Amino acid sequence: NRIINNLNLNLKLDRKTQLSLQYSAKYLLEAIDGDNLSGYTDVAGLELRRDLWGGFDIGGRVAQRHSWSSGSSDQLYSLSLGYVVMKNLWVNAGYNFGGYKDRDFSAADWTSHGPFISFRYKFDQQTVKELLEWSE
Repeated sequence: NRIINNLNLNLKLDRKTQLSLQYSAKYLLEAIDGDNLSGYTDVAGLELRRDLWGGFDIGGRVAQRHSWSSGSSDQLYSLSLGYVVMKNLWVNAGYNFGGYKDRDFSAADWTSHGPFISFRYKFDQQTVKELLEWSE
């Protein structure tokens, strides 16, 4: 059994700069070979992004995954370059200089050591309306 919660806050520091804060928590209760195991793991992270020119932006991220029951921790440090390909579509490429793998925390984000590419598409009521009008 797992209880998982994620909190993400985005703050616009000025017209070109955004700060994102993350705190994720997981409580695990599992039975392995008749032994009941439990533990608390959390991730705390911070990302700073700055718009450059012509749809480009640059960002840096730091995060730490901490397993309180085992006392282990893993750090993530990354730099990335983003680009707005078209309205509502953003592509981000970068490199994690550290990282971690956690099936519950890594599914929604790239957290492994090494290069990465991610895509984000804003999909809301207005986007659906525009797509339907375009397809007619």
